[in-house]
Amino acid sequence: MYKYPVDLLNERHERFVLWVPRSGSSAIPPPVLVIGTASRNLDAFQEIGRFPLALAGSKDQGIRLFTDVVMAFGHDPYSYIDFDHFHIRPTLERDNPDSYQSHVSGQLRDGYGGNSWRYIRSVRSYDPETGADATTVNPAWAFHRCHLARWMMNFGLDSMGGTSFSDGAQAVNYITSHDIEGYRKERLYNFLVSNGIWDVEKRAKLAFALLLTSVGIPMIFAGEEFADQMDRSVDMGKKQSDPVNYSRKNDGGWRQALFGYVATLVKFRTKCPALGEDDTDFFHVDGSPGGKIMAWRRGRVGDGRLPVVVVANFDDENTPGKDYFVPNWPDRDQAGWREVSQGRHVPADWVGREPLMAWEAKIYTRWSDDA
Repeated sequence: MYKYPVDLLNERHERFVLWVPRSGSSAIPPPVLVIGTASRNLDAFQEIGRFPLALAGSKDQGIRLFTDVVMAFGHDPYSYIDFDHFHIRPTLERDNPDSYQSHVSGQLRDGYGGNSWRYIRSVRSYDPETGADATTVNPAWAFHRCHLARWMMNFGLDSMGGTSFSDGAQAVNYITSHDIEGYRKERLYNFLVSNGIWDVEKRAKLAFALLLTSVGIPMIFAGEEFADQMDRSVDMGKKQSDPVNYSRKNDGGWRQALFGYVATLVKFRTKCPALGEDDTDFFHVDGSPGGKIMAWRRGRVGDGRLPVVVVANFDDENTPGKDYFVPNWPDRDQAGWREVSQGRHVPADWVGREPLMAWEAKIYTRWSDDA
């Protein structure tokens, strides 16, 4: 029907294909992520763009795949093969600490239609991770680790390189978690408004400026790029039936302006070399009474490098006076500084001394696409 020979995500009875990464010498090209829109009856597809997939662990540019695994409950064969070693029925083992939520005292775990994993019990058995016989293992943990290793090694799933972060560049940062499930876990719009903050555009722009210039992997929950809101209850049970309202993105007002702001910073994030370095230098913290202004540099200086400087005002008041001087500004005397989010050149006399509005961040660099 389409001009694409194989859809890797099209799981059908007659054919289900998973890509196994091959070496660069392979004659078979790696797959690409194709994004587009389909007609309601799926007889037409309008391609918007295609993006290459990057091999796990490589430094190649491209789309990387990550997994978000629910490790509290599962739907798996071990529910039928060996339930007691892999799973637990909390209502039947109330004296077992494994039966209770880790973050809520006295509340039994909920399998949400699946079966809760049993983590505390250990057995003497084969260890699928090391290959050793007659060793002590926790079956559920061993299953999860083996499962993840399989996907990372054989199907190109990206890895963080072990069980913990070796540096901040491996951390996944976000403004809003994908688990919007109640009080203090709402979408950004609902969180701000419920706390009496109505200038959502200003606060959201500041949040995205911080997210998209920070060390780490930025994650944007769908709809937050234009501050979508929850149209149903903030209860966890309703989130699956409260889809993103993309019509808000083109409202002609502050939401559309926010979307354009985020799009500009996303493009900047994917192209500017300084934001790809694992380096941050906080070179200015306003120590005056009530001062809540900070400035930091991303990327190294010297040897022709072009860093990024972020200046942020975390206060309800604008900076006083017609200018705000930031000491220790890197390469202040060099020409070519520009403010990224507004897409404008900064005159030499104003480098490192532009005023800030309340809850505003400005992002500066001398780098450009044609630098």
